[in-house]
Amino acid sequence: MESQLAKRIVAHKNFNIKEGKIYLWNAPMFFFLNETLPSLQNIFKTNNKNEIYKIIYYVGKIQAKNGTKILLEKFGLKKLNLKIFLGIEAEQTVLIGAGKLDYKLIDEKLPHIIYTSKQLAFCQYYKKLFGIQKEAVNHYMRGMISGANEAVFPKTLFTIETTCIAKGDKECRFETKPLEEFKKDGLFKEEYFEEPVYFKDLLKIENVPYLLSGEK
Repeated sequence: MESQLAKRIVAHKNFNIKEGKIYLWNAPMFFFLNETLPSLQNIFKTNNKNEIYKIIYYVGKIQAKNGTKILLEKFGLKKLNLKIFLGIEAEQTVLIGAGKLDYKLIDEKLPHIIYTSKQLAFCQYYKKLFGIQKEAVNHYMRGMISGANEAVFPKTLFTIETTCIAKGDKECRFETKPLEEFKKDGLFKEEYFEEPVYFKDLLKIENVPYLLSGEK
C-alpha cells in the first residue's frame, strides 16, 4: 500500500539514520514486530486487564496527538479541507505499519467521526495468536484515533471500537465523539478508561520543541 504521508516525510527529509539511530521528525524511533503489542496486551491482561488496556490506550493517544500536531505545524495542513486532512491523518497508521483506516462519517460540529478498516495488523495478529475474542482488542488504535482528533478539535474526545476483526467481525469500526456524548452508551461503559494521573505529565514530556524545530 502506497503512503502519500511517507512520501511527504521523505521529501521533507524527516526520516533519517544518524549514528545508528532512526529518526522520524527528528525524534529517535525504533521498529518492533507487529506481534509484539498484541502479545504483551494478552500476557499482562491476566493480572489487571483494565489497567493494561488503559496504559495501551493512553500511550497511543499521546503518540498520535503529538504526531498530528507535528503534521499540522510542520506541513501547514491547517489550510487543508478537513476531509483531506483526516485522510492524511489516517495514513499515520500506514506509516507505522498498522494498516489503513478509512473514514465513513465526519460531523465537524460535534465532532463525530467513524473510521473502519478490514486489515489492521493488531487485530489480525491478535486473532491468529489467541483465537476469536469476546471483546474488541485494539485499545492502542482507539487511543491513537482519540489523540489525533484532539489535536484537530479543541475537545476531550473518546473512541470506542464497535466491531473488531479479532471478534470475528468483517471489519474494525471505531467511533469518536466528545466524552460527554458517550455517557449513555452501553459499549462506552465497557470500554471507558479514566484518564490516568500521569497522562498530562507524559504529554508534556513527549511534546518537546525539537520535534518541530529540528534541534537536538
